[in-house]
Amino acid sequence: MTSTSPQPGWIFNCCGTTWNLGRTISILRNRGSRSTALRPSQSNPCCSRPSAQEAACTAACVELTPDIMWVDWDSPDRSNPLEWSKQRKWITTGLACTLTLLVQSVSTSYAMGGESMKADLGCSQELVDLGLVAYVFGCAVAPLALAPVSEVAGRYWVYASSAILWTLCFIPIALAKNIWLVIVFRFISGCAASTGSTLVGGTVADLFAPHERGMYRYFFYAQTLMALFSVQALVGSGLGAAYGGYIELFLRWRWIQWIQMILSGTLVIFLLLFSDETRGAIILQRRTEALIKKTGDVRYRSRLEVPGKSLWTLIQSSVGRPLRMLLEEPAVLWIALWIGFNWGVMYLFLGAVSKAMQEVYGLDAGRTGLCFLSITFGGLVGLALSPLQEVIYRRKVILKGPEARLYAPCLGAFLLPIGIWVFGFSQGRSYFLVPLLGLGIMFLGVFFIYWAASIYVADIYGTHASSALAAVSLMRNIGGTAFPLFSRYIYDDIGYQWASFAAGMVGLLLGAVPWILLFFGPKIRSRSKRASSHSTPL
Repeated sequence: MTSTSPQPGWIFNCCGTTWNLGRTISILRNRGSRSTALRPSQSNPCCSRPSAQEAACTAACVELTPDIMWVDWDSPDRSNPLEWSKQRKWITTGLACTLTLLVQSVSTSYAMGGESMKADLGCSQELVDLGLVAYVFGCAVAPLALAPVSEVAGRYWVYASSAILWTLCFIPIALAKNIWLVIVFRFISGCAASTGSTLVGGTVADLFAPHERGMYRYFFYAQTLMALFSVQALVGSGLGAAYGGYIELFLRWRWIQWIQMILSGTLVIFLLLFSDETRGAIILQRRTEALIKKTGDVRYRSRLEVPGKSLWTLIQSSVGRPLRMLLEEPAVLWIALWIGFNWGVMYLFLGAVSKAMQEVYGLDAGRTGLCFLSITFGGLVGLALSPLQEVIYRRKVILKGPEARLYAPCLGAFLLPIGIWVFGFSQGRSYFLVPLLGLGIMFLGVFFIYWAASIYVADIYGTHASSALAAVSLMRNIGGTAFPLFSRYIYDDIGYQWASFAAGMVGLLLGAVPWILLFFGPKIRSRSKRASSHSTPL
């Protein structure tokens, strides 16, 4: 440990010790030698001198007060996730988004193996669909417990443990001798996979400052991190069905599970090797605990101290707050219902597209799976167009406030029913690419709705954004759980055209939500106890 020459400043004597406020102490850090300041608080100069042992083991900036020694970040501090290198940030973000993609692909690829599963296990189509529903239901309920666990234990170990469990669940599914074993482990798999859809947004918030989360330079133009995350669900849905169809055609349903286990296992290895804890409060808390253990001085406290609440209390809060937001906040309720319907439509069309392509156009399972790439295409077109919404937002935000986020969802409100109607009324009346064009238009609208409406909710609810988004996520997965249960009955009973017409009309009615918020959003927010009166750009 070395010390610099005394700096000019106030010199005083306290507790038999001479102090100079300009004096700094260089400390040997855990990861190399760096200069870190141990400084007495200017408002409370009477504080104890740190021992050499304390100084040697500390890995963060420590500010002394009479009873507490605060552990904080250095400036700069590469262990602070917000100050990681861009390469490290993007590797971590990329791994998290890949997890989202694979989690969603597991849902649609399972649906493509339904025919061979029925024949192999001797079960009905309803029970096969129940396996699909069990996975989505697990994704809906598990975050209510896993989200608070990640706040207390950190995101890394929640990611790692849940991804390992998710990978292992493919083994009993692939070896199952009856459909009930498949359903049970599909539910457990969905619970484990839920981190891929619920924690990724928190990871992005950990890594990128607010001004970085909006417009971020990528290739020659700006893309949004939230758009990059949102598109993974649509890309994964299309890719899962595409490869699942050909695996079903040549290798049958059990090999769909084995190949998914290989893919997820590979991702787990990369997660363990190349990702790290991103929650800053947890990192500082661990540093503080290490200092206390090393020095025996219990005065060390983290500046970002994790609240000392029990896990059960956090889980109760995690369940209760989103439900209260749904009941008490009209904006959250209607956006959640709208997004839930959109997500349900995606699962509704898992059955509809397969049925139409095979029964009307005579395609085999492999080529039917390729038809779902229209979902991927719609999502990627939406991603390419997402910077236009950002440009509109920057120009309109001063005039419109956070409602400037809603221009893309207003467009999506029309694209969704138009796409549904094109798909429904072109069945058997045109070349099979025409209904697939409708499918792409539909999911272009779904992307705009899901992406921009979620950012709008985060904007207007500020410190309550996590609860509001949890409410939206809950309704989204409930929609995905409910719709597959009756999709085949609807299309069998009233036909493709009228079933699609009915779905499009419901979508058109719910499409009024962004238009109402665009014009009356400020008045609605003014009556809310939780909504902020201004927007913090993401």
